[in-house]
Amino acid sequence: MNVRAERGVALVLALMVILLLSALGLALVVTTSTEGLIAANYRNAQEGLYAADAAAERALTDVSAVADWDALMDYCRYSAAPVGRFVLDVHGESRAMWPANDALCTALQ
Repeated sequence: MNVRAERGVALVLALMVILLLSALGLALVVTTSTEGLIAANYRNAQEGLYAADAAAERALTDVSAVADWDALMDYCRYSAAPVGRFVLDVHGESRAMWPANDALCTALQ
């Protein structure tokens, strides 16, 4: 065998192995980071779902406790609706939007 022809082959093989292991390590880091993001996203989605469910239960409780709807509508007419109208005026919307605004603000109140 000619030793001079094979000189440096071990170095090239070692570099290829190091490159392969580096690529595998990088893939592992990327996968781990992605899994963490997926878990955080799932947790946030579950928190939002539970918060929405709690808000719906609270709304049902509050609505069922109202004894006089006319008094509630009067309250909304003088509290929520003017604030919504002010926001429409600030944004330059026409007064034709007021009836829809009043309905929305009353529903949200």
